[in-house]
Amino acid sequence: MWLGSMENLVYINLAYNQLSGPIPSNLGNLTDLAFLNLANNQLTGPIPDSIGGLVNLQTLDLYNNQLSGPIPDSIGGLVNLQTLDLYNNQLSGPIPDSIGGLVNLQTLDLYNNTLTGPIPDSIGSLVNLRNIRLSYNQLSGMIPDRLGNSSLLQNLYIDNNQLTGSIPAGIYSLRTLKDFMFSNNMGMSGPLYQFFAEASLQCDGTGTGMCLPWGVGYRCGIQRPCSTTTKDAASSKIASIHPAFKIVGSDTTDADLPAKDGITSTIYGHTVSSLSPIILSIILVMSVFAMAWTVLLWRRRQKKMAL
Repeated sequence: MWLGSMENLVYINLAYNQLSGPIPSNLGNLTDLAFLNLANNQLTGPIPDSIGGLVNLQTLDLYNNQLSGPIPDSIGGLVNLQTLDLYNNQLSGPIPDSIGGLVNLQTLDLYNNTLTGPIPDSIGSLVNLRNIRLSYNQLSGMIPDRLGNSSLLQNLYIDNNQLTGSIPAGIYSLRTLKDFMFSNNMGMSGPLYQFFAEASLQCDGTGTGMCLPWGVGYRCGIQRPCSTTTKDAASSKIASIHPAFKIVGSDTTDADLPAKDGITSTIYGHTVSSLSPIILSIILVMSVFAMAWTVLLWRRRQKKMAL
């Protein structure tokens, strides 16, 4: 492929085309490349080992293709990578332990492949991670304890796998965590998981169905308010599991962590934001200013038209 000979390229975006066939191995020659987006095409075959030669790459987007085979070990050589999006492919095999070499990685998205084996412990060494999405694979084993060291983690999605064991205690202490989705891992255990898996909340109003917290992937066909009595009982139950957890809201079955630094964290995959009064005031002032500016421009235009 002619691209492989353009050694000074730093940016390639060929997304949303109808490209087919394998990713050419000579792309690894583009050592200055910082951005590579081949997403939303019809690419097939494996991710070439030569991809590890792109030492300056910061973004790698290969999602929504038909790529197959394992994630190459060489991917750990992408030391400047910040975003790795490989979701919606047919990748198989384990997540390579070498992924722990992506020391600048902020987003790891491997959603909806056929990956197997454990979540590598080396992921816990990626201290810059903000977003992890490993849902809809066939991952097994326990959640690594070291994942609780990811102090910047905001979103963690590990639902619809075959994970076992309990949720590491360190995850409860992640102050930045907003969304934590762990539904449909039948081998998981522990009091917190059992609460979400077994404690149904009866909805008020007419119609059928029980409200189950979204942390196990269920909810009513039609969302209905749940009674204060039911919510109080659920709050007492979850507080006995861990004092940091509580049920909040007057008309939902949301199970939330308490607000920390202006953010309400959630443990089921549905975020409830708690903006501080200062932020709301700033937004209000900016909105008023924008409206006033729009009116001023409109008046000036009307005067010009009158002349």
